[in-house]
Amino acid sequence: IFFCDYSVKVGRRSNKDLFTRLEYLVRMDLIEIPIRESSPDNGLQQAESLEIINGFVQQQLASGIPPERIVLAGFSQGGALSLSAAVKSPVKLGGCICLSGWALPKQDLGAAVKDSPSKDSPFLFCHGEADTVVYSSLGPAAAALVTASGASDVTLKTYPGMAHSSCPQEEADVLTFLKRVLPPL
Repeated sequence: IFFCDYSVKVGRRSNKDLFTRLEYLVRMDLIEIPIRESSPDNGLQQAESLEIINGFVQQQLASGIPPERIVLAGFSQGGALSLSAAVKSPVKLGGCICLSGWALPKQDLGAAVKDSPSKDSPFLFCHGEADTVVYSSLGPAAAALVTASGASDVTLKTYPGMAHSSCPQEEADVLTFLKRVLPPL
């Protein structure tokens, strides 16, 4: 899960300096790896992690950042949690990026999307077609789930040969998405 300080001009600092990682604050108990469609989900630590993410979003809102300028994004477990947090957010967010993630069964996202303030926010799903850690079918399945449940702006990108990692095309797609959903101030 990443936080990007949108108030900093990219030209002044490196991209690395723009991001705060929340990755060690949010986690969940995985029963098995690799993650496949049939993998069991015990739900452990999900509620606590979603509370941390929502608390972080609330801090940003309290500091004056408008909700339409908040995009939740994460990779793998972070992608799964970002997706759940975006769908369950009490305010409409600027978007969600789920990289090599999946829809957490215990979060019942299909039902949650229907009443979500963020159902009309943009969602970007990216997944490697050679991913054997979070099976490559799970990203497209999550995108299909939120679409079928009423999300109106869902983009799915898959990448041939990409395993549980990233590639230059994925990075370019994320940047294009962010430029679209977070126009310049």
